[in-house]
Amino acid sequence: MDYTKITSKITSDINDAIMRLYPDTNIPDVTVTVPTQLDKADFVCDVAFRLSKILHTAPYVIGESITKEVNITQSQDGDYTLEAARPGFINVHLTDASLSKILIHINDTNQNYGRNDTLAGQRWVIEHTSPNPNKAMHIGHLRNNLIGMAVANIAAYCGASVVRDCIDNNRGIAIARAMWGFLKCKKRDSAKDATLVDWANNPSAWITPEEEGTKPDHFIGTCYMYGAEAAKKSPEIDQEIRQIALDWENGDANTWKLWKLAIGYAHDGINQTLARIGSHWDLVWHEHEHYKDGRGMILDNISKGIFKRLENGAILSNLKSYNLPDTIVLKSDGTSLYITQDIALTKLKKNRFKADKLFWVIGPEQYLAMKQVFAICEQLGVGKLSDFTHLPYGLISIVDKQTGAKKKMSSRDGNTLYIDNLLDEVRDSLLNSGRDYDEKTADLIAIDAVKFAVLKPSRNSDSVLDIQESINLKGDSGIYILYTLSRINSLLSKYTGDLTLPQSEEFALSAEERKVVMLMAYFPKRITDALESYAPNILIEYILDIAHVFNSIYAKEQFISEDVANTRKKLYLSKSIAIVITNALKLLGIKPVDRI
Repeated sequence: MDYTKITSKITSDINDAIMRLYPDTNIPDVTVTVPTQLDKADFVCDVAFRLSKILHTAPYVIGESITKEVNITQSQDGDYTLEAARPGFINVHLTDASLSKILIHINDTNQNYGRNDTLAGQRWVIEHTSPNPNKAMHIGHLRNNLIGMAVANIAAYCGASVVRDCIDNNRGIAIARAMWGFLKCKKRDSAKDATLVDWANNPSAWITPEEEGTKPDHFIGTCYMYGAEAAKKSPEIDQEIRQIALDWENGDANTWKLWKLAIGYAHDGINQTLARIGSHWDLVWHEHEHYKDGRGMILDNISKGIFKRLENGAILSNLKSYNLPDTIVLKSDGTSLYITQDIALTKLKKNRFKADKLFWVIGPEQYLAMKQVFAICEQLGVGKLSDFTHLPYGLISIVDKQTGAKKKMSSRDGNTLYIDNLLDEVRDSLLNSGRDYDEKTADLIAIDAVKFAVLKPSRNSDSVLDIQESINLKGDSGIYILYTLSRINSLLSKYTGDLTLPQSEEFALSAEERKVVMLMAYFPKRITDALESYAPNILIEYILDIAHVFNSIYAKEQFISEDVANTRKKLYLSKSIAIVITNALKLLGIKPVDRI
């Protein structure tokens, strides 16, 4: 028995009772929902309030009538009982027999428990992370990545065909700075000339990331910072860098050769980080392959009134009907802008994947720009506004170890915490925790702990990452959840008896045991809640609720005893909890470790 079957049966029974009690009444929709107070009921129905407006009768009186009518029928089935509660709610209480069926269903479906076909037949494309290939990814990228991957996992679990993609912004002035910086600061003999021609004639005169002992994306990041700082101080150097960008645009062979080397280093390092955290893209769009495509789309639609040419030759959007400010889509010299490229790429995505929905996990500062892109794409017939969704997310800061104060991250200010460094720091904290981890296990736990901490706040909230709290066994941390799973696995490994239960077997459950079973019964609903709000943190809160109840029971009661029936009940319950927590963690991109 699962969530859908339970709620459908209750809904149907209440609806039938209303038809018998009030045959000439236009019956409002009957809905059965999860109560806000779990100690009051297992489910709740508010149909009596809506009926009271039609029947001009107090909701509680109507609720009592429905309750009596349904309970007469349920006395034969024994799945649940109803109770009228003031001022007019109908509370549903499942029987222990139903709760045992829920546990059996969880174990029977196991890793597929909670999976549904809500989005069956739909194709979603979710763009996430999209780091610039001129430096390593920082913790802002990590939050973007984890949200994008989690939303994709949840959508796939609900039946959608999901494509995870990103845009590789691999051209422009930032890349040129990294290229110039490489030429100037990575030559073995810095006293000699370090020009592009010198490098093209003798590439071995420049050191590699391997020789330097540096991860390749960090290596190219130092080149970028060197070039960026030099350009700030010298107009001449700034012009040299701009000339590199122009030479690239003009197809200069040596410039392209160096460009491929530089972005290759960045891509190698980025892919290493993605592999470490267990993330991926199904497709990477490279900007240099499509950045010119949008220009034709703009020029071809001026005559249709979608765009208008200004006196200086620039092309402006026409978004008055969308109540949006207009924006330049082509410069006066005909040069494309980022919005032009975004429009072209959106069309490419739509055409390639025939997507029902496209998502962009991008910071809130792009709110207006994304609305403008979506509106223009609708004007151009690329898709409807409802096809496009921007998923913004809050900023992330970190607690300074020395001061305990919140420290905002900013790559532009040089105040950046890279993903690699963050994971290394958490791993090292675990290695020094006295818990006797080897380095591989500590790294896996660190990744899980960081993922949990980053996904825990609501998507749109700014958040503060406290490294010590993220590995606190007693706090609401990922480590606490992993420890709960480890505790359950330890219990199960100690028991050699039979845990398979016939479907006719019933349990006598305590109040806390009932609560945790019902929490597990709500798992399918929590998945759809997370899907509808694009909010992975709903599953984080849900996992913590289950773990709290389990650990409360564990602290007070013996799980393995001479009472075989009680032992089997508690261990079967524990096994079910492990299944649900593990499934939820997988949706969040968190892979449980064997020991904690």
